[in-house]
Amino acid sequence: MYVDSAKASAVMFNYLVNYRYDQGSKSPIRLKGLDPAKRYRITEVNLYPGKSSGVSSQSVYSGDFLMKAGFNPGVNTDHTSVVITLQAVQ
Repeated sequence: MYVDSAKASAVMFNYLVNYRYDQGSKSPIRLKGLDPAKRYRITEVNLYPGKSSGVSSQSVYSGDFLMKAGFNPGVNTDHTSVVITLQAVQ
């Protein structure tokens, strides 16, 4: 994950590196480096043509929530990589 110096935008890369027992991501990932007081919109950006995202770009989360509770990118054997952008919203 990379966060800009103003903590206004970030990008997070997620890959399924071990698919033993057909397991995917089960637990949320607690993000780091965000501003706890800001609110962020999450968007998946590496979708194949014709595919839809499991990430709702309508949802907005506080930086505090994303750093304490986390976000599950939903990687699995059908969706082996997820690139997420986070943008601070007003």
